[in-house]
Amino acid sequence: MRHFGILWAVLAALFIAGCGGDSIKSPTFTQILQAVTVQPSTASTPIGRTVQFTAVGEYTLPPGSATPTEQRPIEDGVQWAVGNTSIATIDQNGVATGVSPGSTQVTATIDGVSSTPATLNVGDAVVESIAITPANPTVSLGNTVVLSAIGTFSDGETGPVSVNWSSSNTGVATLAPATGPSTTATGVSQGGSTITASTVNADGDPVSATTTLTVGPFEPILLSLQVTPDPATQPVGRPQQFVATGTFSTAPGGGGTTTMPATVTWSTANSDVAIIDAQNGVATGQMIGSTLVTATAANGVSDSATFNVTAPVLDRIEITPPNPTVPVGANVTLFADGVLTNGASSPISVTWNSDNTTNATVVAGPATTTLASGLSVGTAVISATNGDITGQTTLTVTDAEIVALDRVEPNPAGVAVGRSRVFTAIASLSDGNEAVFPNDEIMWSSSDPDIATIDADGRATGLVEGRVNITATRTETGETASALLVVNDGVCTIPLRAADGAVITPQLTPLCVLCSLEDGENIIDLNDDNFGTLNVPVGLLGNSAGARVRSLTTFEGGNNAGFIIGKPAGTLLLAEVTSQVQVRTLLDGVVQEDSSDGVALRVELLGLELLGGGETETALVGIRTSVPYDAIELSFNSGVASVLSEVQVFQACGTAEFSPPASPLVGIDRIEPSTSIVAVDATRGLEAIGVFENGDEAPIPDADLIWESEDPTNATVSPLGLVTGISPTTTPAVIRATLDPVVYPDIDVNNTAVGSVTVVGNVCETPFRSADGATIEGDTGGLCLLCSTSNLENVIDDLPNTAGTMATTLNLLGSVSVTVTKPPLAPNIMPVSGDNPGFVIGRPVGRVLLAELLAEFEVETLLDGEVQQSSDTEIPLRADLLGLSLTGDAELAVLTVNATQPYDSLRLTFQGLLSAGLQNDLSTAEVFRACSTTSLPN
Repeated sequence: MRHFGILWAVLAALFIAGCGGDSIKSPTFTQILQAVTVQPSTASTPIGRTVQFTAVGEYTLPPGSATPTEQRPIEDGVQWAVGNTSIATIDQNGVATGVSPGSTQVTATIDGVSSTPATLNVGDAVVESIAITPANPTVSLGNTVVLSAIGTFSDGETGPVSVNWSSSNTGVATLAPATGPSTTATGVSQGGSTITASTVNADGDPVSATTTLTVGPFEPILLSLQVTPDPATQPVGRPQQFVATGTFSTAPGGGGTTTMPATVTWSTANSDVAIIDAQNGVATGQMIGSTLVTATAANGVSDSATFNVTAPVLDRIEITPPNPTVPVGANVTLFADGVLTNGASSPISVTWNSDNTTNATVVAGPATTTLASGLSVGTAVISATNGDITGQTTLTVTDAEIVALDRVEPNPAGVAVGRSRVFTAIASLSDGNEAVFPNDEIMWSSSDPDIATIDADGRATGLVEGRVNITATRTETGETASALLVVNDGVCTIPLRAADGAVITPQLTPLCVLCSLEDGENIIDLNDDNFGTLNVPVGLLGNSAGARVRSLTTFEGGNNAGFIIGKPAGTLLLAEVTSQVQVRTLLDGVVQEDSSDGVALRVELLGLELLGGGETETALVGIRTSVPYDAIELSFNSGVASVLSEVQVFQACGTAEFSPPASPLVGIDRIEPSTSIVAVDATRGLEAIGVFENGDEAPIPDADLIWESEDPTNATVSPLGLVTGISPTTTPAVIRATLDPVVYPDIDVNNTAVGSVTVVGNVCETPFRSADGATIEGDTGGLCLLCSTSNLENVIDDLPNTAGTMATTLNLLGSVSVTVTKPPLAPNIMPVSGDNPGFVIGRPVGRVLLAELLAEFEVETLLDGEVQQSSDTEIPLRADLLGLSLTGDAELAVLTVNATQPYDSLRLTFQGLLSAGLQNDLSTAEVFRACSTTSLPN
């Protein structure tokens, strides 16, 4: 009501003044500030807290007012100040903040009028809140946790505060002490309890905090540590494992402590000497010296051990390249590097070893390197050892790989005009073997496509007479190889001519009276119409006249080789030809195959002379070859009362192709021979015989066939039908000849024939070989007229199906022998039980009877030319029949002795004994091999 009275008085005064009353002053009156006071005049606050000060001004009132002045708060324009800003500060709103303990004055100034100072006393900071650490802790049963009360003070600082501690559930957790900045909580039983910390601050305000303590299952507490080993010693770079074993508390009532590995953090006192993995405790020396290795647990428990670091030593051996791969037959150089414990490495001399010498071998050393050789597909662990340190690597041996394009086969090759010949590119493999290049990896070309063309499958077709080079180019590398193809308009596909370096020599036996070779040069000239003539007017049975033609070229087995011959008058009878004409092949002057030794002589009548148009009837006489040759020989044998005493020889055919009948081919009838035997590494030529519409039979050219072996691991077959034994068979290997569908697309019946080949192991396990330096010589003794040895080089060559010959033509208690001698510089051959040295022999005609063998043959061992042992006097001769010959129809046998004394030579003597006053039927024997060790039949 008082305020309303004042208001009405003011309004009345204004009304009167407005009416012009003389007792009231004009409204232009201005109040004047007379004084300023600060309220409160005295205040107290702790550090960090604030005090609100207010400025009150005393102003004059207009005349006639009840009082001359009035007081009212001043809100704007006040300038505040404190006497000592290190004790307190104040903002422009009059809010003062305590800074440090002490007392200071506070003044307010407005419009130049300053107040009477007020006093502000600043006391110490007071706690405003409490936090318990750790918050919401968990302690295992029987163990303790220290709880601390951390206060937040009015000045913003934090620090320990003495409080009163209490547990809401003393059956779960107890506290001690009950008062203080911290307490220890002990887990009594599993569960939870609320922990309270409380106090009253300096201002009398209660302050408290709570946290939840959880008591869990018992967990051991680490009490102490032991680091082992102590001390430890390792060279620089070699790791040392340290172990920290802790002593832990046990559960209440558990009886004390227990030990177990502890989780720790590892460190070293000197990281220049050694470093350590902080987690796993593996220390590694960096330099020679000593340092402490320390393990520290999370609760601060620690222990140390001494680590002595010595000079670096050999730590391991590394083999490079690591885990190499090499094909069979190839080599890889391996290097051994010794790696010291500090990581330094250098080549080191080691002893090398392979754990599987069947797959791979090494040069043992000691050496820093070795040559590892792949022998068979598989793996071998190669080790390198120095002292007690061994390094290893795994060598993987893969299938043999192609090394190079070696050659093109056949080379040379002959083909008739209009006919085809299939060429193959031969690759040399890393294992020393060979393989046929797939045609998709070869590009074929002809040096003159007008003479002969060749397709992508290697099939060359002759167009006109001439010569071309057939070239195979390996698409991957650009390597090339070539073969000569001779295109000839006749059955003689590669005639041997003087223009190409062929040489002809007559072959006349001593007792062939008036036998001769006339105009022999006509056989090898360029004129196919003329001829040489073989004459045998008078001669003992077994004598002959012949012509031998040698080429500068070596022909591979599987070809037909022979001569074109004729008879001037009358008909050339097949019976006369087969009984009196022989064809043989030679290599380096040594007979390889002979139509008189079981190799079939094939005769093809060619009708009226094809070369000159005369009245002479001609024929191709030839043999199917199985081994390489560089010369062919035609022998015209004398006979008793033979009407065939003269033969014309038109051409010598390095290769020939028996012409099929003019009638169309119906299909394949058979393979000849249908069954055969071949030794490992030996070869045998096969032919496919076709049937024609007119009923004739004739060989089918190999170019029109696809030859295949159903078991190439036992026997392979070449495009010429040449079978090679690879490994012995338990059942015969099947060889298949199929008409090439490119040549005969319309024949889908009877287009295949099969034959079988039995592959036998070489009974001669260790032959005497000229390639190893062995030598051979023949000799005769006693009354042995016309006894002889021939082609003895075949006994010590690499071909198991070529033979030398021992003959006792007119033997009167005489003998013929061959002696094989080991290389002069090789050590004496020491006999081993079961070696059984001896010879593999055969008889060209009929069967070799055991009785004849034992009666007429003798095997001797010699040393420095002196007989050591003899089957005639000291040791029994063993004779084993081996079945059909590997080359023809002769019977093979092995003659051996069980030697017990050293020897360096073997001698085989053929006695040729008389039986009941008559010459024994066994007058000729073939010698295939001489053996220092044999594998005899059971």
